[in-house]
Amino acid sequence: MGKFADKSPNPAGREKSAGWASPGIAMQLNLRIKINGSVGALLTVSGQQNKQRAESISDNLKQSGYYPPTAIFDMHSESWKIGKILLGGYYSVPLSRDKKWSLEGNATAGILKTSIPGYSYTYADGNSRVAGSMVKQNLPLSFCYQVGAIVNWKFEKSIHAVVGLNYAYAAPVYKYRLYTDFPSNTTYVDYKTKFPLGTIGLMAGIGLDF
Repeated sequence: MGKFADKSPNPAGREKSAGWASPGIAMQLNLRIKINGSVGALLTVSGQQNKQRAESISDNLKQSGYYPPTAIFDMHSESWKIGKILLGGYYSVPLSRDKKWSLEGNATAGILKTSIPGYSYTYADGNSRVAGSMVKQNLPLSFCYQVGAIVNWKFEKSIHAVVGLNYAYAAPVYKYRLYTDFPSNTTYVDYKTKFPLGTIGLMAGIGLDF
């Protein structure tokens, strides 16, 4: 969602960069430790993968000025791969008298690690084909927070089904140097670009009580 899914081009020097991300898949592991009847501590470890939109990369290349606007690209895009480790707490309230149904709200914060995905392409230039690529760029660890709501259905003594919704956000910063006098490469400008990674996740799974 937001800039993470934005399809607009990313010119050099832009303060916030579009992620060109498509809907993806994620896996999440929650470890909960109950403090009292309703309140507990929560550790979340998760990973997700979101494919970059190839058409957005093509549009960005066309608007860079290095390629003709009529160029047709054969594009291969890689995926965002994001990992998070978060720590926080939860608050749970029963939804039924037998307490088999409950609603839980949670909030966590921690670190996120990812890289800007790479891509490769070819395009026709007269009677020849030109190839190019961009390797993935590692981003530094960044602060991340996540809030969510979960409905639990306890259908066995120590087993419960889980459905939920969460929102997570981080904004890692990519620092790079752009030379303005290619090919001599003696004059340059340093840039900082944020990648706002806001995601909404729908989840379903199984919980075990120990």
